[in-house]
Amino acid sequence: MKIVGSPSWQFGEVEGKRAHVLLYIRDVAALEVPAEVDAPPRLAGMPPHGSRVVDDDDDRRRRAGRDWADWWHALLDVEGREQPAADEGNSSFWAWAEDLARVWDPPEFRSLADLPALREVTLALQSEARRWVDAGPSSPSRRRGEGHFAWRTVRDTAEGVAEERGVSPGAVRGTVMVLDVEGVWWRRVAPGMALCSTAATEDTRTARTVLQDAFEFA
Repeated sequence: MKIVGSPSWQFGEVEGKRAHVLLYIRDVAALEVPAEVDAPPRLAGMPPHGSRVVDDDDDRRRRAGRDWADWWHALLDVEGREQPAADEGNSSFWAWAEDLARVWDPPEFRSLADLPALREVTLALQSEARRWVDAGPSSPSRRRGEGHFAWRTVRDTAEGVAEERGVSPGAVRGTVMVLDVEGVWWRRVAPGMALCSTAATEDTRTARTVLQDAFEFA
């Protein structure tokens, strides 16, 4: 996580490596995720059609897609919480790590044991998914290890939210996970946390909206 701010407001930009792995699995396996889940668009730079790792069994692919949606939300629930400092004596960190392990436990993914179709595709694709994520995945900013949001835009939005709400700037905190998915897309997923596409960070007006969604509800 890249954190910027002042002694008052604070903003974190999350790389979302685990989230990108889940999206890669969804896209390459062509899982049928229910529309009401409002999941992110396809990853940018992927082939137009996934390779159906779940063979041609539509029912199995739909089942895996429904289970994927639950897995996605469970991962975001943990990712959306502020990660405590990794310290051997920090009980809060170990509690957070245990919660993460319940939804993310590679390479065997025993947490998916009751979801055989989803576990099957996850075991089949996890290695190539992690290679793809470790390689970038696709945006130049991510490959260079840079943040996506302009610092001035973050500062002005944070200070504006504090003024509008009539609160101390110290009460303004937010986190955004930037995903390399197609198009201009964003969603607020939890108090103080939003998801957005790389393209959403590149337009100043849209970027401000994304940041407001993260800051205003923290």
